[in-house]
This record gives sequence, C-alpha cells and structure tokens, in this order.
Amino acid sequence: MRFLLRLRPEGGSSLPGYVFLKLCPRGLSHWADRVTHVVFLTGTNGKTTTTALVASSLRESGIPVVTNDKGANMPSGLATAFVNAADPSGRLLRGAYAVFEVDEGSLPALVHELVPDFFVLLNLYPDQIDRYGSPRELSERLRNALTELDQSSGGRLVVFANADQPLAVYAAQGARAPSYFGLSPDGVRDEEKTEEETSEACPYCGASLVYAVRLPEALGPNLGRYRCPVCGFRRPEADVREGRIVPPDFFTRGFLLEVSGQTFAVPLSGIYNAYTVLAAWSAASSLGVSPEAFARALARFRLPRGRMEVFRASGVRATLNLAKNAAGMRVTLSEFLRRKGAKRFLLAVNNAPADGEDTSWIDDAGLSALACLDVEAIAVTGTRREDLGRVLREAGVAADRLFVEADPRTAVARLLEFPYPLMKDPENPRPDVELFLIANYTALPPVREAIVALGFAPGGEDDLPEGGAPSRGRDQTIA
Repeated sequence: MRFLLRLRPEGGSSLPGYVFLKLCPRGLSHWADRVTHVVFLTGTNGKTTTTALVASSLRESGIPVVTNDKGANMPSGLATAFVNAADPSGRLLRGAYAVFEVDEGSLPALVHELVPDFFVLLNLYPDQIDRYGSPRELSERLRNALTELDQSSGGRLVVFANADQPLAVYAAQGARAPSYFGLSPDGVRDEEKTEEETSEACPYCGASLVYAVRLPEALGPNLGRYRCPVCGFRRPEADVREGRIVPPDFFTRGFLLEVSGQTFAVPLSGIYNAYTVLAAWSAASSLGVSPEAFARALARFRLPRGRMEVFRASGVRATLNLAKNAAGMRVTLSEFLRRKGAKRFLLAVNNAPADGEDTSWIDDAGLSALACLDVEAIAVTGTRREDLGRVLREAGVAADRLFVEADPRTAVARLLEFPYPLMKDPENPRPDVELFLIANYTALPPVREAIVALGFAPGGEDDLPEGGAPSRGRDQTIA
C-alpha cells in the first residue's frame, strides 16, 4: 500500500488503481467488505456533479466518504479512490461510505465486484454508441444487472431513477421496488399542451409514447408526463420524490427547489441541475443526511472544473461547459441562448477513444438554434470541426460569422476580435457580450488552456462569492 500511495498524483490519474488491480484483480471486492454502504450513480449526463454533491452532503453530516467525484469512473478510477482514502497500512476510516460515479458500460461487471446497496440512475441518452450501443440496448443491460443485483441482495437494494425519462424507468423496473425522483411541470411549462404522439418508443412494446406534458429542453430531451396507449406503461406516480422549481427570491442566486416538504436554495448555473439536486437528495436523505446538512452542502458546493465554469478578462465574461453528446449539447445551448445580451460561441468536438469515435450525434445536437440574431460569431475547433462547420452552414449560419480553426487558441482569439474587439480598451469593456465555450471530453482541456493563455482567469461559478450562495438571512432550508 505504501508503494501505491507514492503513485498518487496531484490530478485525477487512475494509475494507483490500475497498478492495484494488476496486483490484486479481485481487489475491489476486498474494499467493498470494508465500507458501510456502496452507492452507485450512473447515467449518460450529470454523474460527476451528482456524485460530488452526494459525497459533500455525507461529509457535511460527519460521515467519512470514499469517492471518485473527479470523474474517473472506470474500474481503475474506483480502485484509485480506495487507495487515496486508505492509510499507509491499507485501512479505511471506520464507518466510511463508498459513493461512486460508474461508467454505464462498466457497470454490469462492477456490480459483482462492489455489490452496491444504493443505486441512482439519472438518464439514458445516445452517447458513444460504438461503446455502449443504443440507449435502448443499454437500458436492457442495466435492467438485467439490477434484476440480478436485487435478487442477490435479498430485497435490500435501494434504487432511485428519473421518473421523467422512459428508459430510466424501464431499466429501474428490473428491481422489485424502485423509487423515483422527478419534476413537477408547474412553473416550467411554457403553455398547456394536449396529448401528442412522439417518435419516442415504449421500451416494453415499441409503440409510440404519447406525452401529456413535455418538459422544456433546457431540462433535457424527452422528459415529461408520458404513457403508452398500447401496453399501459406510463410515468410512475407512486414513490416519486416530486420537485418543483421556484424562481429565486431577492436573496438567492440560481433557483429554489421544493421537494419532500423542504425548499432548497440551489446556487448553480443551469436549470437542468434541478435533476442533479433531486437525485442527490434522494440518495443522501435515504443514507441519513438531514435537510439542514444537505442545504449546507449545497451552499458550499462548487461544480467540477469545466462545468459551467466562469472566466473573466478586461470586463469580458466567458463560460465553459462540458457537452459530450447530443443531449448535453442541446441542454447547454438552451441554457446559454436563454440568457440576455449578445453572444459568441466556441464549439469543440474531438473523436478520440475517450470521446467515442462515432460523432454522428453532431447532426442531432440542435446546432440550428445558433442561427439567431443575438449570436454574433461562432468558432469551431477539434478533430470534428469540419462536421460542426457543415451542420452550422446547413442551418443558415452566415459564412462571415463562422470560423473553422484547428487551434483552440486561434479559435478563441477570433471570437474576441469579430465582429469588433472586446478587450482592446479595458476602460470600456463590453459586458453586454458574453463568450460561451462548449467542448466534449478530450477537447475541454485544450479549450480551457487556450482561454487562460489569452488572459482569462477563473472567476467562480456564476458570480457566486467564495462561501457559496448569498445568505438568505435564515437557514437555506425552509420546512
């Protein structure tokens, strides 16, 4: 163990875990026997943030935690989390909980190693189809894994899934008694809608689902109140922790979320983080976290690097966000485009093995939304920059507003200059213009390096002070 501890890096490398598993192939089972609970969180989008929030709330409750909340979600990453948490003799703190973000493709094998007793399923969208297959195929594998895990646990498995997404519900129903979290349409619908048939297929019989209410795409695609007119499959109504988004009051940044008789102040950019908080609260409260401890964790919480990360230089603001698939891109674009003022966008997509080599999702990523008047310029970069440029041109983006650049730094520089310079006169900055940078996994670090090299400094998440959300003048949680 002392040798492995010397391998621990400053960043998020999984090297110690990789070496540990080479020396001890069944090592994860060894660690599982030494923690009180094992919590798995999985899904296409939102795993890292939700895992970090669950871990933070447990620590706020005085519970020691073993976690991979920096996002290393393959077996070596989980093993590294155990190595990092152990003392030189290999012992963990007494009563520790293991809270792990788990790669969807690795999960069926990992449940045999670590045997989680809590399981959270966020969503299932097309992502790295060359690795995972279609969302429908993935939901079937997860459903089978949950069935087997539930049977072997003797009914002790606790499952939470997103009630608003059909495939997540289908997968969760592999367990005997899943519970759910979801959003009330109150306050998030633009208008009343009559029931409409969609191209979304029922996971049980394949018929087209109909939606009585479809939630805004800024929360995620294909979410809402659905049912199958053929076999009767529908959004669960029982055992659902229903959340309701409330506009913020004068004292609160972000938004308020009412759930389980509590009102939480959520100091996070991105309305889609309502699902992050719902999922985290569902797991944390079941693990014994009080509303007060959860609220304190929320107030101090910082999104992981590259998630709605804000930078500033000479009065110019830039926001960087990870989007690794069509659903993530659509949600991020919806969030950014609803903000006021003129905008300039950078899109960066690579197709390295870690990203998934199939990037056909670009065609379904909603990029046509950028062909609007308040978007002054768009730069594209990354190995799939030509595909991004093609889709944008087909959507009607004018050639003089679109820059295709191999180098991320050059791409950012073009945005700072066109159609007029933003940083030439520090005494008269243009606060009405904002840069928005969206990148997938391997494209994100070079984009972040580029904006820092051009003089931007990290400025916190959505202008929040270092201590978290501004005080409400009372407890963050209202009974």
